[in-house]
Amino acid sequence: MYRGMNRFRGSGSSVYRYLTMPQMRRKVSNSWSAMQDTYFSTKDIFERHKVVFTMATSIASVATAWIGYSLRHFHETRVDQRLERIESAMKNKYEIGDPEFKKLVSSSVSIPACIATAGTTLFIGYGLGWRGGRWYALRKVRREQMKILGQVNSRQWPFKFLKAKLPLLARIRPRRWPVRILRRPRLAESAAKTSETTLWSIDALDGICNLMVETRGYKCEEHEVVTEDGYILNMQRIPFGLAGETPGKRPPVLLQHGLLMDAITWLLSPPDQSLALILADSGFDVWLVSSRGTKYSLSHETLSPDNAAYWDFTWDELAAYDLPASIQFVNDFTGQKLHYVGHSQVKFSPWWQLVDKLRSAALLSPIGFLGEMTSPLARIGVESFISQALYWLGINEFNPRGDAVIQLLMNICKNPGVDCTHLLTSFTGANCCMNSSIIDVFLRHEPQPTSTKNMIHLSQMVKGGTIQMYDYGNEDENNKHYGQPTPPVYNMKNIPKDFPLFLSHGGADALSDVKDVMHLVDNLKDHDKDKIVVQYIDNYAHADYVMGVNARETVYEPLMAFFRLY
Repeated sequence: MYRGMNRFRGSGSSVYRYLTMPQMRRKVSNSWSAMQDTYFSTKDIFERHKVVFTMATSIASVATAWIGYSLRHFHETRVDQRLERIESAMKNKYEIGDPEFKKLVSSSVSIPACIATAGTTLFIGYGLGWRGGRWYALRKVRREQMKILGQVNSRQWPFKFLKAKLPLLARIRPRRWPVRILRRPRLAESAAKTSETTLWSIDALDGICNLMVETRGYKCEEHEVVTEDGYILNMQRIPFGLAGETPGKRPPVLLQHGLLMDAITWLLSPPDQSLALILADSGFDVWLVSSRGTKYSLSHETLSPDNAAYWDFTWDELAAYDLPASIQFVNDFTGQKLHYVGHSQVKFSPWWQLVDKLRSAALLSPIGFLGEMTSPLARIGVESFISQALYWLGINEFNPRGDAVIQLLMNICKNPGVDCTHLLTSFTGANCCMNSSIIDVFLRHEPQPTSTKNMIHLSQMVKGGTIQMYDYGNEDENNKHYGQPTPPVYNMKNIPKDFPLFLSHGGADALSDVKDVMHLVDNLKDHDKDKIVVQYIDNYAHADYVMGVNARETVYEPLMAFFRLY
């Protein structure tokens, strides 16, 4: 860890040179980075809304000063009344006149008291104005987003000059459409749950089928599945390939994307290089699903993405609700067991409890254990407490395209050892086999949002080197959620020993490091040897598995051969 900090932080600081305890060094570095992230994020908010903040602080300062002086005047009036009564009593009893009494009690104005009152009221007013201005600015931005997306009626802005001060609004791209998706009626009761109170849905004309599948000549269907906790997931079905429908049943395959991605992951490459279309042309019934929080799965029965409660999830919920609902849906719809393919982030529980509905599972570049992750961008992001800083700032949605995340990313790029001119490489490792032209396609659709809480969970896994549920930070909260003071640890040994597994990982992968994958494999050492395949590709990195030009021959053909065994 000491050498790692030298690599990421450099040796130019005299403070780091003289610190000898690695733990103290790490704490100082993390605390300073968190302070920097908070400062730059707050500064960015102020710069984008300086007019609103100036007006708010001015109004609040004047109002607070007026209230302060009003209270002072009221107090002085009460004091004068009491002094008059005392003067009257003294005059009657001791025959002390008005001049003599004024010598005893002076009613002159105290300049220090006035200065103290003015300073206190201005300080309090500025504080209130800052808080109010920040709330007002964020509220206005969110309201303008909703206007652009057609969720509220647009009204004329009464202060047109303020509009020029909010350039963020001009860059917002619509992500949500208030039109119900086209669905097929054939659904089993357990998978056909719908809601008239859905707040966000996708127009079928803007869906993945129309944008990425039908334009290539393939038949595609749009579907929805509702999770147990009310999230409405968007799914696509590619029932057959370009050759058309063939006699007999086609085994279904469910493709699950990784972190900060959506179902388009499987359709970024040309048809002969995209796994979803290759499977369809090879005789499989292909299903794609986008996880909650991504562009095509923003719907919920009762919650809006503008609500903080919507983003209260981590991959614990993705594994406990999203994946089981998707597997159940495909199983009910097709009446068959299915193959499962997951890229990147492994959903640990409870998919293996649904093995009676699965034929097999394939994990491509699996991220389970993260203690040995070598990605400089991801590692510094974790050690700089980026997700925690966003959480402290009340940013519940972790949007890689959002201003707050971009600002924090710019700060990371200043660190030695992080080459942000090759951002994808800094994050995933050196991908060997990607065509440079696919990056433009990738950036048109990815990356996708997730919850800030989910990112915190992942950072906990990196720091702890274990696979466990979300840690709420104190024993009381953990007891409340789990009935024990520490988060439960996922046990890979719960996977049935005779369940067919296909694992493939690369030697150049900076996210799914070889040591971490082998740790995962060690947990499966008791698995039936003829039911598990572990493929190692020396020059493959994380993104090669979904965008590599030779992925068909290197990964997909062996994968389909494995599927045909079951």
